[in-house]
Amino acid sequence: MVIGTVFSRERLYVPPDEPAVFEAALLDVSRPDAPPTVLGRQRIELPGPPPYQLKIPFRSALTQPLLPGRYRVRASLSLQGYVRFASDGTHPLPPDPAYRRVDVELHRLPLDRATVLAEVPLRQTYWRLVEIDDTAVPPAPAGSPEPHLVLDSEGGRARGAGGCNRFLASYAVEGVRLRITQINTTLQLCLQTATLEGSFLQALGEVRTYRQEGRQLLMFGDEDRVLLRLEATELE
Repeated sequence: MVIGTVFSRERLYVPPDEPAVFEAALLDVSRPDAPPTVLGRQRIELPGPPPYQLKIPFRSALTQPLLPGRYRVRASLSLQGYVRFASDGTHPLPPDPAYRRVDVELHRLPLDRATVLAEVPLRQTYWRLVEIDDTAVPPAPAGSPEPHLVLDSEGGRARGAGGCNRFLASYAVEGVRLRITQINTTLQLCLQTATLEGSFLQALGEVRTYRQEGRQLLMFGDEDRVLLRLEATELE
């Protein structure tokens, strides 16, 4: 059992007659090129305002040695089905199995045309590429990382994979605007995925705005053309 306190430094008003859900999860994030694996969940309906008592059950047999940074805790508060508050940054599980307490701070997420229908936070979410220019992306070949994107919560850093090579980049968000710049990749040659990777990285550099719809992230270029469609993904 992971225990702790989920709190907010600002006063959060949760209407008593409005559907609200608090959720927390313990994630295995040890594989950088794969979605996080959910090891345990906690869900409270109509939780009222924070603080909340964190109690995430999980089977210790599912965990490998508790190496620093391997396991993290995530928390969010949704109103009427859409996420409005979420944990920021990373909240690692202490490696000492006798001390499994994690305190998590909730932050209010920006609310605008790009995020009003979001079911997951924009940042610290594993976004799997599903479409480029309305063309479905095929499953990744065996041994290759699937094309994906993660926007870190701190430092304006982005990371991911194009289908062969890993990449690092910088990003900036302001309202509905999203720019991804300074994309740097590793230099591995993969003939099967070279075209897909090139199209993905080029499209990332052409992104100008974005919009979240449920668990999907739409990225637009000039003239509001949908360049990329990505989907929040995790393993159970």
